[in-house]
Amino acid sequence: ALKILDSNLAFTPMTLYGFLLFWFIPHQKVANVLIDTYEAGMSVGDVDGAMYALCVSMRFSFFGGVNLSLLSQSYVKALKQMVKFCKESAKFAIVDLLIIQGLTGVDYFAFSVFEGMIQDEDVLLANAKLKKHRQVLEIIYSRRFFSAFWFGEFAEANKWYDQSLTFPSMKMPKIQLIYHTFYRGIIAYQMYRDGEGEEWLDEGKKALDRMEVWSKKASKAIFENKLYLLEAEHYASNCNIVAAKESYELSAKSARDHGVVHEQGLAYELYGKFLSSVSELDASDWFERAHGCYIQWGAAAKAAQLRNDYNLGVPDESTSATFDLNLGSIKHSRDEDGGLI
Repeated sequence: ALKILDSNLAFTPMTLYGFLLFWFIPHQKVANVLIDTYEAGMSVGDVDGAMYALCVSMRFSFFGGVNLSLLSQSYVKALKQMVKFCKESAKFAIVDLLIIQGLTGVDYFAFSVFEGMIQDEDVLLANAKLKKHRQVLEIIYSRRFFSAFWFGEFAEANKWYDQSLTFPSMKMPKIQLIYHTFYRGIIAYQMYRDGEGEEWLDEGKKALDRMEVWSKKASKAIFENKLYLLEAEHYASNCNIVAAKESYELSAKSARDHGVVHEQGLAYELYGKFLSSVSELDASDWFERAHGCYIQWGAAAKAAQLRNDYNLGVPDESTSATFDLNLGSIKHSRDEDGGLI
């Protein structure tokens, strides 16, 4: 297919990998392919396609757990190119960068590349509403959902999730769909355990069921740890303490094995919250592990929130999140069909 359509060197692989093959290939490998696509597009003059490939590549790197400090440098450099060659791609990239800005706590003054034409995200949102630019609206709503999720602002996250659902494109097979489903499932189980209503348990189960289907058909490196974590939240919500503990630890181990340190940290954080809810004294150990992972990821602001919320006895900065957990022997309770017991 690439040979047949190589008259547009950037668009074709971006479509294949960005919307089809990414289900079966780890995120960072897709990011690397799209960087090659960007370079190929620039070499033949397909500048617009190249800029969009670069934007999508960095998005895959973000979800793949690349260090945020390094990734932010790539974004800042890329934005200068995008504004010069393809301003529309710059709008998407700058919104993605705002997620990183929130997690790192560093202001990159990203909107300065627009030289006063677009001062901040609110102005970008207003312009998109005026022009009915659905793609920009969707990416802003999604950004606000993701950012609110990472800081535990679940009511705020749900508001933006509901707004993003008004766009049919939200149901398209793209990387955001995975994380809308994953994060929404976690939020739903947390809302249920916070006493917000029985309907949230059903909402969480929907996300779990979808993740189970994906995990059977697509890349283990992408979906295994997410499935374990949603299972852990399901077990926790049904007061199955033993199974919940096993699944949280399996999720953390899977995330570590596949190099997604941010999701390793997320598993540790949610495990700590669960242990706190059942009054187990070692909860702080898991919060400290989460803190280490977030520092390794480069998410200093997220780590600081965790440190302050749980009064952790850890320094402001940590150099490593390498923990030698003896999790390899843990067996997960499943029936013969791979479903929940």
